[in-house]
Amino acid sequence: GHGHYKEWNKAAAQKLARAPAARVFFGCGGHWCAQGARETSALLTAAGVGARIGYAEGAGHSMGGAMQDELRRGFAWVTEDDARWAGR
Repeated sequence: GHGHYKEWNKAAAQKLARAPAARVFFGCGGHWCAQGARETSALLTAAGVGARIGYAEGAGHSMGGAMQDELRRGFAWVTEDDARWAGR
């Protein structure tokens, strides 16, 4: 989640930071989501977790079009150092 329900906190971010190559990608299609993702991204980054936001303005809660492009880029970034995804 992007933080709307306060699902992220300092302790959770620190726990995730202990995982190898911890990364979180937020795919947002609306202003409210992007705003929450920016705040949560800052929390994660402060704890040492890689965080990025893909914002497909106006895409809404969808998986196609501009959002699909953002998700592809985000997935590639999340998995780039994971041998399980090498060559895919």
